[in-house]
Amino acid sequence: MTHVPKLREKNNAISTSIRSRLSKLCQEGQPHLARHLLDTLPRPSTVVWNTVIIGFICNNMPLDALLLYSQMRSTPGTRFDPYTFSSTLKACALTHDLITGKALHSHFLRSNSNSSPGPSRIVYNSLLNMYSSCLPSTTTLSQHDYVLKVFRVMRRRNVVAWNTLISWYVKTHRHLQALQAFTTMIKLSVTPTPVTFVNLFPAVSQFGDHRIADLFYGFLLKFGDEYVNDVFVVSSAILMFADLGCLDYARRVFDQCSHRNTEVWNTMIAAYVQNNRPIQAIHVFIQALESEEEEGSTICDDVTFLSVVTAVSQLQEIKLAEQLHAFVLKTLPVSPIIILNAIVAMYSRQLHGLSIRHFLDQNVYVGTALVDTYSKSGVIAYAENVFIRMTEKNSVTYTTMMMSYGQHGMGKRALMLYDSMLRSGIKPDAVTFVAILSACSYTGLVDEGLQIFESMEKVHKIKPSVEHYCCVADMLGRVGRVVEAYDFVKGLGEDGNVMEIWGSLLGACRNHGYFELGKVIAENLLNMETEKRMAGYHVLLSNIYAEEGEWENVDRVRNQMKEKGLQKEKGCSWVEIAGFVNCFVSRDKKHPQSGEIYYILDKLTMDMKDAGYKPHYSSNLNTILESDR
Repeated sequence: MTHVPKLREKNNAISTSIRSRLSKLCQEGQPHLARHLLDTLPRPSTVVWNTVIIGFICNNMPLDALLLYSQMRSTPGTRFDPYTFSSTLKACALTHDLITGKALHSHFLRSNSNSSPGPSRIVYNSLLNMYSSCLPSTTTLSQHDYVLKVFRVMRRRNVVAWNTLISWYVKTHRHLQALQAFTTMIKLSVTPTPVTFVNLFPAVSQFGDHRIADLFYGFLLKFGDEYVNDVFVVSSAILMFADLGCLDYARRVFDQCSHRNTEVWNTMIAAYVQNNRPIQAIHVFIQALESEEEEGSTICDDVTFLSVVTAVSQLQEIKLAEQLHAFVLKTLPVSPIIILNAIVAMYSRQLHGLSIRHFLDQNVYVGTALVDTYSKSGVIAYAENVFIRMTEKNSVTYTTMMMSYGQHGMGKRALMLYDSMLRSGIKPDAVTFVAILSACSYTGLVDEGLQIFESMEKVHKIKPSVEHYCCVADMLGRVGRVVEAYDFVKGLGEDGNVMEIWGSLLGACRNHGYFELGKVIAENLLNMETEKRMAGYHVLLSNIYAEEGEWENVDRVRNQMKEKGLQKEKGCSWVEIAGFVNCFVSRDKKHPQSGEIYYILDKLTMDMKDAGYKPHYSSNLNTILESDR
């Protein structure tokens, strides 16, 4: 009997030595060699099997891990422990193999590994991760929601389980449930981790209320610097505030971060680009370059350059584009295709010449891209010339040209092109109708636009969407047929309860003097507060009240804006003079030559009055708000 413990001790020592050797091979990037060594063992222990399975996963070879698990199951006398299941479930998650994942789940429930609560929690967390990775984002029905089923049967849930649940709710667009899960977790005294907030912030941004976002970020601050300076938390918070249009908040998060990595810099630059603030994006890029020199480390990567190229494209400043292009070529030995594509978008005529020299100008995709590029550059004649010379055209080509005509106020040409498209046998799609309806709206071709709208479903069997309804409402409202537009939207029922549609109607009411109807529409809009653009609608309602002389209601709307922290973003203009871009906003006095600029403006105003021009004075809520500061 005394020999039995010694024999066990010897076997354990051998097993530990083998496991150590296998683990080292996997760490050296040789999991297949470890697998061959495993195959030579007569009766490998569970720990040894697990070592090689985990080795495959760590070397980004999840399929091999699943094959090894299959071999392990077919080996007689082999036992499975929680680490076998958790690692193999990880492989299922990486490969999005739901069928194998379900089979593993069944195997786990039948095994003895489910008996002890401690180790089984590891498997349940892995099951949550597997199902949340493999199930589609459209999974909302309870009978198919295996994430919720697993979560509910867990006897003890740690923060990992709660993090996965919150992430799952966000993936399936159940943002309120994500916030409720977080609240429940806090009530149960489960301490959140930085990952909790990374998962939560995308849900918060969907509510369109910066106060909620500020509340949750303030709660994060209570956990100290470890949370505040976590680069994933910082990036997620910046994105949250950027999605809400609160760039001052996003910049505050960025400035407070003491350890910025590449992702944090990229997120801040992208936030400015996303909100059409190209100058600020370029300024942050320059800061990143300066930080590189100071710290002697590389910050900018492919994503950085892609965002900055997009920012320069928004400015449409050719000299700056050329400088950035040269810098990219100097910095990146091999430019990724996505950056090259972005650089191409900065250029138009240079690209066209290149395509002609390489006989690519007749390619339908190249030609369509040229039409779009020239149009966005404001050179509609060049876009038209490219379109006419194209020997092959598809629906995207026609749609792009129609959109170009509409944006340049050439509605009749857009209609002629639409008729030509139909005659050529090319079928329009939903985007084509958005393009032609928008063109009719911009140019007042209402009757023609309504006929086309009627033909969508009757002739072309395309069901209209919100975008098409917006076009029709805007089309009627622009020409003063406001009551008809209102009746049209009311007739849509639930399909018409969209903020953009009612916002268009409100603007039409103000422009054409339908003040009483405008008040009704505005009150409906304010009750739909789910978007970040509510400040503009408050201002429109205030202006309507002001033009009616209802100053008490003006004060009421003003106070509502203050209570909700709303402020309409000022319009901004860029003017290039002698190679320098000057930025102006309303009542701007920061420009070094503002005195001379206002002198010229006053002189022009007097000249306009002398010529008989009578300006239309309207009360602007921004002026009232600024006077109170």
